[in-house]
Amino acid sequence: MELPQRHTSPDGDLTLLAVRTGDDTTLGFEGFPWHTHGSLLADDYARHDEADLAPDQAAQRFVDDIRSDRAVIVTAYLKGRPVDTWASLRPDLKIEYWAEHDEITGRLWSR
Repeated sequence: MELPQRHTSPDGDLTLLAVRTGDDTTLGFEGFPWHTHGSLLADDYARHDEADLAPDQAAQRFVDDIRSDRAVIVTAYLKGRPVDTWASLRPDLKIEYWAEHDEITGRLWSR
């Protein structure tokens, strides 16, 4: 995986960043606290897809999944202001954990 990577959504609303942090890759959306790591993604893909990927491969696959609309991008709002954005490969995840937010929305990268 060539780093750093910076991808802007077609509507210009989101910027996905992938950067090297030590021996790992960190991915997240610019301006928001949520982030994940290639090492965590490799474990997640192994658990759910039985894919045996190195952390860099898992990070690149996650970037590709987001940009190809295979991942749902979720934004949490508090008092009408977006406070966090994250991506999920499993849109059926329960969102009660984020109940302190006023609104939770989902979207795809391309729209």
